[in-house]
Amino acid sequence: MGNIIENGRIIFGYMAMMLEERTPWDSQTIYHQNRCKMDEYGNWWVSKKSTQDAPNINHPFPGFDQNGDPLPSEWWALWIDWQHPMSRLEAAVSDAIAAAGNAAEKAEEARQAAEEASGVDVSDHEHRISLIETALGSVTHGDVEGLISDVAALQALIGADVDGVINKFNEFVAFLAGTSDLTTLQGIIADFTAQLAGKQPAGDYATNERVDNLEEKVDSLESPKMVGTHLTFPSRSTARMVGSHLILAE
Repeated sequence: MGNIIENGRIIFGYMAMMLEERTPWDSQTIYHQNRCKMDEYGNWWVSKKSTQDAPNINHPFPGFDQNGDPLPSEWWALWIDWQHPMSRLEAAVSDAIAAAGNAAEKAEEARQAAEEASGVDVSDHEHRISLIETALGSVTHGDVEGLISDVAALQALIGADVDGVINKFNEFVAFLAGTSDLTTLQGIIADFTAQLAGKQPAGDYATNERVDNLEEKVDSLESPKMVGTHLTFPSRSTARMVGSHLILAE
């Protein structure tokens, strides 16, 4: 009776299997039927067939798929899967070690926290909590409404509007933009006052004494005049001698 292969594993019958030496698989070695050979990961594979006409030679082990199941092979069947149980065992051990380390770290943190808590004056914290609760309890709905109203008034004072009047904080900031920190408002107003003082009132030019004085000065510069018994010609006058004749104007 031969062996039965189910899901890549051999169900033993009456035919015995022979274990090969634990040497690496050799492409030039003929592996006869029912000879078992170990791969590099410790898994045992059984030669399914080998005849004189079709020997099992240069047929590598099929290996496993991504789920850990043996790949189909005409020449080899998996007998002992050592690789995957060991990898799962190693992963479980690694996880257990990591968990133990975390548990130890948490335990140390808890111990330190307990030591710190043992030195805290709980009554002092309870007193502070009581004061806070008392203060919060004294706050009424009217207090909250008043605070909201005050905040709204402050926002109205700070913000800008379009009423054409500089009466908000942000409007003052925009008006004074570009003014140096060394320039004072008093200096700005004094400069405006000085400039206004040098201007003549509107409609006062015809009767203003300074206009008369100005006309007299202009006349003295442009027109000839008698100074005592002499006729005086200003420097800017157009009067000139042409031969023996006096020309007063063009």
